[in-house]
Amino acid sequence: MTSSYYLPAYPLSSTTVRLANLMKVLTSDAVQDPTRVEARVRREVAMRRHTHEKMNAERKLTAEQRRERVETKKVDQEKRGIFGAVFKYVSFFFFFFPCSFL
Repeated sequence: MTSSYYLPAYPLSSTTVRLANLMKVLTSDAVQDPTRVEARVRREVAMRRHTHEKMNAERKLTAEQRRERVETKKVDQEKRGIFGAVFKYVSFFFFFFPCSFL
């Protein structure tokens, strides 16, 4: 992972305002005109969501890239070796009724 993966695409303000913390962050403005402040906060939230979804769409792999990735993972796994385990139950009694007294 690159370090830019963890950084936001937009410059963060000092505090990220959400509807939940609206009154705590913008006390004086929210008391004077709460409708206007709520509309502003909703616009900011929508803008952050839009930029987030846009970044995800840019990073999304195409169908061919996904198939290629799956194939390379299969090849890498085969290089490491394929291991399996086989178990044989002599009696299915203990499988359905496990008990510790035997």
